[in-house]
Order: sequence, then C-alpha cells, then structure tokens
Amino acid sequence: MSTHPDESEEILILIEKLKSPVGIIRDGARKELIGEKREKAINLLLKILAEDKDEFKRESAVESFVLLPDERGNKAIIELLSSDPSTAVREKACGALGHLKDSNAIEPLIKALHDPEKKVIFKAVWSLGEFKDERAIMPFKALLERTEDPELKRQLKLSFSRAFPDIDLIFAKTAEEKKKLLSSNVSKLKGFITNWKVLVVLILLFSLPFLLKILLETRIFSFTKPQLTSQAYKEKMDSIIGKKNLYIKDFKTSLYRIYVKQASAINQGDNIELLNYGKKFTLLKRELEDFIPPDEYKEVHDKIKSAIDIYSETCDYSGGIYMKIKVEQSLNYDELIKDIDNRIKKADTIISDAMRIIKKAK
Repeated sequence: MSTHPDESEEILILIEKLKSPVGIIRDGARKELIGEKREKAINLLLKILAEDKDEFKRESAVESFVLLPDERGNKAIIELLSSDPSTAVREKACGALGHLKDSNAIEPLIKALHDPEKKVIFKAVWSLGEFKDERAIMPFKALLERTEDPELKRQLKLSFSRAFPDIDLIFAKTAEEKKKLLSSNVSKLKGFITNWKVLVVLILLFSLPFLLKILLETRIFSFTKPQLTSQAYKEKMDSIIGKKNLYIKDFKTSLYRIYVKQASAINQGDNIELLNYGKKFTLLKRELEDFIPPDEYKEVHDKIKSAIDIYSETCDYSGGIYMKIKVEQSLNYDELIKDIDNRIKKADTIISDAMRIIKKAK
C-alpha cells in the first residue's frame, strides 16, 4: 500500500498529535487514525524503523507505536534491541516494550541486560520489572552479582521488588540450585534420623517440659517451698500477724494525721506515704507464699492471704484518693475514714477467725 508524499506528511502530523499534552488534540488525531489511515500510519512507521538513517526519527517511531500499538510494530521494536546501532533507539525500544507488554519481548529484553551501554541495561531492567515474568529472576540475580554500579543495583532491586514482592533477589535460586539444596537437606535429614542417639536426645528434650510440669505439681520439689509442721506454722503465723498489726497501727496513725489533722493542707508526699503501706502488705503476702502450710491449715491460710490483699488494696485506695481531693477539691473526710475502717474491720474479722482455728488445733 503506497502512500503519497503529501499524505505521508499528513499522517506523520497526526501521529505527532497523538503525543500532544492537550487531550482534545490527542483525541482528534486518534479518531482520524482509523481504518485505512491507521494502516498507512503503521506501514509508514515500520518503514522508518527499517530504513530511516535518522536515529531521532526512529526514536519517534518507537514512541509512536506505544500510542498506536500493533503486533508488527512490536516485532519491529524487538528487532531493534539487537540490530539498531543507536544507543538512544535501543534504550527507547526497551522502554516501549515495557509499556506494550508483548510476552515475545521477554527473552530479547533479557539479552539486552548484556548490552554494552548502561542506559539500555537500565531501561531493560525497568521493562522486565513491568512484565513480572519469572524468566527474569535469575538474569536479574546474575546481573546483581556481576555489576559494581550502585545505581544499577538500586534499579535492579526496585524493579525486582515491584515484579516479585515475595521473593528476595539476593537469595533467589535456579531450579537446579533448588534441586541440589533439597537433595542436600534430605541427605542430612536421613543421616540425622539414622543416628539413634540423636533421636533419644530429641525425645528427652521434647519431653522435658512435660516431665518438669508433672514433678513440680507433686511433693517431689516441695523443698523449694518448705512445708511447715503445725507448731512451726503457728509460730510463723504469730510473727506475720504481729507485723500486720504493727503496719495497721502505723497506717491508721498516718491516715488520721493526713486526712483529719491536716486535711486542708495535704501535699503529694502524703499520699505516697499511704501507698507505701500497700507495698508492705504486698511483701507480707509474699512471705505467706514462701512456705507450704500443713494440710489441715491450707484453707485457713488462703483466707489469711485474702485478708492481706484487702489491707493492701485499702492502703492503695487511701493513697489514691489524694487525686480525687486535688481534682474535685471536695471530700467528706468522715465518710472516707469510716469507709477505710470498714475495709480494715472486714480483713480483721477474717484474720481473727482464721487465727482462732489455728490456735484451737492440737
């Protein structure tokens, strides 16, 4: 199909209009380049790629095929990768193929990774990243290993991560490498399994947590927490309750001084003083947990620990009320003292009942 010189000029103008940044101009050119005119445009561009000595015209023709895609154009652009003497044209061809995404371009683009010109390699890397084809994985890895160019390494990693986000380029392996690695691992595993001593050790290691759990739940390890005799337990409880009584006495004294005597001038240090009594009761509970009571006192022992918890919580409550005073600037101190007294009495009752049982026992 021949094209008159004037008509060729008209078609070239329409092709250039396809590249216009103005949407109306592009749309107008696209509407005109249909049917016979489109075919003439394709043939004209193919002729430029094959015969024109002007590399700028060949570059422009490559760009035009991105806007006017055609299988014949794709084929011609692919051929340029290995045949065109111009670096700029080969670079442009690589970029165009990344946009056109013709699968026939994969292998030629992989070959372009060996192009003598850095610009062409860069563009080939970018295009292969657009294809997301696994055939590019190992060529990418090989190029990464042989190049010393930091910019190219960066482009390789960017393109690879875009194409294969779930694969690490550095650790990517060929099918042969994977096969060898699998074979090696299987051999190691067989040797490992055949060694019965290793198996025994593994079984023991696997069973150890369960064995320890069973042993710790029995009396075998009771020496870590000595179980007291009845007499030793009574003496120990007398000592602990003595400490409790002293703490409560001091706590009440501090409470009365802070919230009654100097209620109008409470400072932040005062609430810390009350909170410290809570810590003392926490330590007292730990002391109760450092030994095992006689079997007949286990239930009573748990009740005493619950009472100690009440003392600790009461101290924390009395110290924490300081913030309420500061924020609300109002508090019924009589009700506060009464509330705290009730909490202490509740714990005292539990302690008294428990100690009565302990004292009565033979």
